[in-house]
Amino acid sequence: MRLFDGNELDLDRFDPELLTATEAMGTVVVAATATGSPELESTHFLMALAEIDGGLTQRVFAERGFAAGQFRSGLAACAASERGAVPPAFITRDCLHPSAEKAFEEAGELAAEWGLTRVTEEALLVAMLRNLTDVARGRLSALVDLPQLIDGVVREYGPTPEHAAVFAPEGAAPEEQEVQLDAFTPSGRRVLNMMAREAEGLGFEQADARHLLLACLAGPGGTLKLALHQQDISPTRLQEGVMVGLRGRGERAGTSVSLRAADMQTAVRHIVEEAADIAARERAEQISEKHIVMAFLTVETLARRLLLDYGLDPNAALGIIGRHEIDEEIEPEPGERRADLESVREQLQSAVLGQQEAVDQVFRYVKRMMMGYSASGRPAGVFLFCGESGTGKTELAKALARAIYGSEEALVFLEMGQYQTRESMNMLVGAPHGYVGFGEGKLTNALRDDPRRVVLFDEFEKAHREVYNAVLRFLDEGRIEDPAGPVRNGQESTVVLTSNVGAGELAQLWEGVPAGPDGYWEIRQRLRNKLLELDFRPELLNRVDECILFRDLGDRVLTAIAERELGKCTAWIAEEMGVETQVEEDVAEQIGAFCSQSREGARLAHRVARAVVLDPVIDFLLEAGEPAPERVRVRARAGRDGRPHGLVSVASEGAEEAGGEGGESSGGRHRR
Repeated sequence: MRLFDGNELDLDRFDPELLTATEAMGTVVVAATATGSPELESTHFLMALAEIDGGLTQRVFAERGFAAGQFRSGLAACAASERGAVPPAFITRDCLHPSAEKAFEEAGELAAEWGLTRVTEEALLVAMLRNLTDVARGRLSALVDLPQLIDGVVREYGPTPEHAAVFAPEGAAPEEQEVQLDAFTPSGRRVLNMMAREAEGLGFEQADARHLLLACLAGPGGTLKLALHQQDISPTRLQEGVMVGLRGRGERAGTSVSLRAADMQTAVRHIVEEAADIAARERAEQISEKHIVMAFLTVETLARRLLLDYGLDPNAALGIIGRHEIDEEIEPEPGERRADLESVREQLQSAVLGQQEAVDQVFRYVKRMMMGYSASGRPAGVFLFCGESGTGKTELAKALARAIYGSEEALVFLEMGQYQTRESMNMLVGAPHGYVGFGEGKLTNALRDDPRRVVLFDEFEKAHREVYNAVLRFLDEGRIEDPAGPVRNGQESTVVLTSNVGAGELAQLWEGVPAGPDGYWEIRQRLRNKLLELDFRPELLNRVDECILFRDLGDRVLTAIAERELGKCTAWIAEEMGVETQVEEDVAEQIGAFCSQSREGARLAHRVARAVVLDPVIDFLLEAGEPAPERVRVRARAGRDGRPHGLVSVASEGAEEAGGEGGESSGGRHRR
């Protein structure tokens, strides 16, 4: 784009707003007159741009701590001046300093590159900053990172790159187009998937903006929730209002809503496209939850009007959200699935010691799930874990959550001792509208936030009959109804029920069971028959994929558990207190022998191991004062009840050989 017509500046090539703000570039001549310069330098153009009230130049330097007057004064000191020089009266090519002449050429090129029909303040600012005089460049470089400043202006105000297609194939009918999830970050994918689940659960055939609003309100840490809290608006109250408006409006039960364009109303498709534009303008590689929320607040919909009715200031909200950054999850590459599978068995075995049969039975189902198999119309796997307390039932459920779904946070722990009354159904699935607990069901909300979970019903036999029957329906259909309206889908979940009923009798079932596959089928049948004798309902057992009996833990296993816990304790002491702790070899054996006499199993081993090491070492170090010893030694001595107690001493070569010389402490007593 040529900016001069011969020797004259072609003002038609410049943005009208820029010409108005600079009085048709007259302020540039004024700046040159003020500095007594015979030529118009790029410095004078920057001085003129800095006088535009509220303009980009003022904002850019104000963000870096420079007031407009301060910036202009600094530039004026950089301009060349000659005594008696007559500044130019007009802007012509002949009166330009080489820095300004080159900047004008670049401004025209930038405008063409950015797809502009006229040169704007943004293009002129970048061109002038790139072509400073040596004096001005030296002065500015001492105050700011000049290349970074220029790059920031270009990224924010330069040409907006085209965003990747969010619906493909492009140009096809909506029935043939699908959302390209690769274009979204994990948080963006979570919002879209949750929107589809909300629409499906409420019986809608298409997702509309209200379902998208519910998805943006669900889960912790969302940017819309942040904006609402900043404006003293309750997300829960808003969520309830949306739910009440949607309840009963669904067209039919059992609908299936996918992420095809045809399954989204036009307004939702518009919001998704706008989110892609916002991400592109921010030079973001993918579309995040933040971009979707910003698009939602920009596109006019009934759901957006509902937010305004609740008192939301959309402009203030956009400012809050725009400054917020989300910590995105790190997701494994698809090709890593098979490699992960090879290590899952080791993870399960490492997490739960002494329960090889249980691990083997569960692992058969884990392989199916991780390779993509799912049982139609019901949860992916249903397990009943039986056995004494402390044998690893809950720990194996946690290990399943880590192995299948990537995190222990994917475990929903429901202690059935809290669900022994009829009213406790409100805790499980939420209360009816108008009652405390509406929309706050622990199970339903967990499945809403992410249906890929391990759901643990701990000590299931304690549940009230209504809760029991609701769980039976969930096991049968993989769905559970929320009184707020939606039907929550749990068909991608894994369900674990635990029970301690008849644990003493069940432990005897292992007698005479052969090793190998024959033994597996025999113990399985023995356990099922015994559970029926113990009044387990047949309809429950018929919905369970595997009834798994956990063995009582013997000395060797409890010793191994104690060794692991002792290792954690010594590592903590080394990291937090800077002291090396040497634990004598027989301490773990003493703990294992003591715990094998109890019915508390692994939990007791963990507690005793911590008591033997942590408390005595901490007491010893507190009493020893400064400087603390570099290393201490821990041995164990049995008390009257047989429980091991830790004895601590300074670990030196002489003390190690003598077996306890020097200061020794046990539970707070210290002997010098």
